[in-house]
Amino acid sequence: MAGVLLILLYVVLWFLTAGVVGALIAQAVGSERDIGFLWGAFLGVIGWTVVVLRARDGMPGRLRVRCPYCEAPQNLSAGETGYQCWRCHQHTITDTDDGGDAEGRYGVQCPKCQKKVRVKSGGTRYTCSCGSRNNLDLY
Repeated sequence: MAGVLLILLYVVLWFLTAGVVGALIAQAVGSERDIGFLWGAFLGVIGWTVVVLRARDGMPGRLRVRCPYCEAPQNLSAGETGYQCWRCHQHTITDTDDGGDAEGRYGVQCPKCQKKVRVKSGGTRYTCSCGSRNNLDLY
């Protein structure tokens, strides 16, 4: 009886450990953590490989951003200046019409106070003067 419980404990610990590793890998490559947890928990090393490979199949001509409210990944056309999140339905403006300036900064609009802020090209996080910490997570 004790042997069965010990084996069950090892299986549960492996499930949780592999799932957490899968979630951390998914977060690092820009995928959703819960999907990474499931892949890692059920398939282990194979699942971790799937998580890494799934994240690299970006769509050509699309820009990948994350919603600053719920951090759900969004795939936008290169010309789009805003989007409505598919998960939380919040509207976010990602870019202004003026394009980048001489220093390579672009305009974004703070989702909390609606103030336009200049951020560096490729920047993923910024803090607005209103105190809102925002995550663009551009790829």
